[in-house]
Amino acid sequence: MSTTFKVSSIANGVVILDVSGEVSGAGTGSIKRKTTVDISSGVPTSATLEVTISAQGMDITATTNTTTTKI
Repeated sequence: MSTTFKVSSIANGVVILDVSGEVSGAGTGSIKRKTTVDISSGVPTSATLEVTISAQGMDITATTNTTTTKI
C-alpha cells in the first residue's frame, strides 16, 4: 500500500488533507481519504476513508467515517 498526502486547505485552526493511494497484494485497488486535523493539538478530528479492492473476481468498496471529540 502506498499513499500520498496533499494539503487541501488551512483555515480556522484546521488543516484539511486529501489522501490518495494504491492497494496491492492479494488484490489491487485504490484509497481515497479526507482528513481534518486540529492545528493546535495535531489530532485528526474527522476523517472519511474509502477503499476499493478487486480480488479474485470480486469488487469490494469499504467506507468509514470517523469523528474524534474531547470528553
